[in-house]
Formats: sequence, structure tokens, C-alpha cells
Amino acid sequence: MDKRLFIAIKILPGEQLLKKLNYLKTNLIGNNINWIPVEHFHQTLVFLGNASTSKLKDIVDVMKAGASESPSFDLELGNLGIFGSRYDPRVIWVGMQPVEKLTDLHFSLRKGLEKRGFRFDRQNFVPHLTLARIRKIENKPHFHEVISGWEPGIVQTMKVQEIVLYESVLGSRGASYFELDNIGLE
Repeated sequence: MDKRLFIAIKILPGEQLLKKLNYLKTNLIGNNINWIPVEHFHQTLVFLGNASTSKLKDIVDVMKAGASESPSFDLELGNLGIFGSRYDPRVIWVGMQPVEKLTDLHFSLRKGLEKRGFRFDRQNFVPHLTLARIRKIENKPHFHEVISGWEPGIVQTMKVQEIVLYESVLGSRGASYFELDNIGLE
């Protein structure tokens, strides 16, 4: 049996991030935007897609090996960004630092998984927290005005102490995420 899996860092939003998110939601009412539920906030490290449950032990073993090479670290969430173009924005996201530690962890996991037979596309790894997926913006000048109202700088700092194996179950209301395992960083 297959499960749709990914390895991620759980993001627990702090007061300032929630306040800024509320600012966006309040000021962007009337647009067709799907806001990610805060309980689903995460930084994907590796998306595995559909994987056989027989591979779960291999995945957890790779997570343990990757975690043993990565000490816990502080993660800073900060500047707001948009995927897509100015004329056709698709995703609203918050950037993360330090990119190097996230990238090192990503490549360590990916390399270990490739040795166990997993295959990945060559997509760039861009650390970010997805806040929303955009279907349609009714008033683009207003949208950009609201987005530019997000002041640059650190919004939240959190300690990353574990990585999580999630199952993603797609439903009529979007995806639901279930924690299958978590591994502490050294």
C-alpha cells in the first residue's frame, strides 16, 4: 500500500507571525485565496510522493542518519514573498534563514533516500513557509499594496529540534497531514 509522504520541520507560529498573517487575511478578503491552516505550517525538506509502506523503515533510517549529522539550530522566519509573477501571483510565502543549515539537511536526507532507491526531480530547494495559494486576485494594485505592508525583518525565531515524517491525505477540502514519526536532531 502506498502513502503520500514528505519529511518536514513543523512550524509552530508565534504571536507576531499570527498577527501579520491576520493582517494579510483581513486586508485580502474578497480574493480567491486558500489560506493554509496554521496547524499545517511546515518547511518541507523532502517530498517523497507516493511511497510503499514497506519503505517506511528505510525512510526513518535515513531521517535518523540525517538528524545525527545536523545539530539543532535556530530558524528565523522573515520577509514575505510571492511565487509566480507580479501579474499572476500563485503563492504567498515567508522566507527562512539560515538557508545553509536547511539546505544541508535537505541534501543529506535526499542523498540518503536516493541510495535507498528514491528518485527526485532537479527542482531547486527554496526554504519557505507557504501561507496561501492564490486562485484569483480581484484588485492587483490593492493586493500589492497589502503585500508591501509586510515590514521586512525577522517575524519569528524558533529552535529546530526535530524533523517529522508526514503522510499527506488529499481530500475534497485540501490536504490533511498526519505525523508518522519524528526524529530529534543532535
